[in-house]
Amino acid sequence: MKKIKKIIIVIIIVYIVLSNPITGHFFRLVFDGFWQGGITWILYKDDIEKYVYNSDRFDVLDPSFCCMTRAMDSFEKHTKDSVKVDSMLIVLLSFRDKKGDIRCNDIHLATIHHVIHTHRCHLLPFIEQLKDSFDTYPTDMTFDTKMSYGAIKLNRNIKDNINREIEIVKR
Repeated sequence: MKKIKKIIIVIIIVYIVLSNPITGHFFRLVFDGFWQGGITWILYKDDIEKYVYNSDRFDVLDPSFCCMTRAMDSFEKHTKDSVKVDSMLIVLLSFRDKKGDIRCNDIHLATIHHVIHTHRCHLLPFIEQLKDSFDTYPTDMTFDTKMSYGAIKLNRNIKDNINREIEIVKR
């Protein structure tokens, strides 16, 4: 009888701990770290486009820009080959994806952010090429992109943002 009481008390304590929002948030962070660092890397380690695109799939708290920036940092840390990382970043700086659709602004902005903060000034022509691609469209252009988790996101012409980022690099 004493053993059953101890088991019931342990079950109640475990239930209280797991139902607490703070511990639930902790376990979510641990799972996100495991997902981003482990499973996502195993699934997409040879394709940075899919790796970055799917980086926000299970993250409900952070904006996709933050998830994509983290994914690029993680990709670079795991790859340890600057030439491969540069070629993958050039793929992400292209205006359209493999299917011919205009990419989500978050991918462009996260890639530009990563290029600038890792001091890859030799990729500046590719950033300017991206800016030129946005030049051909009206400044008030809006378009929808589908995120990895299925939501539709409204995007805008980001030529002005790219100009600001280029000015930072040129200083």
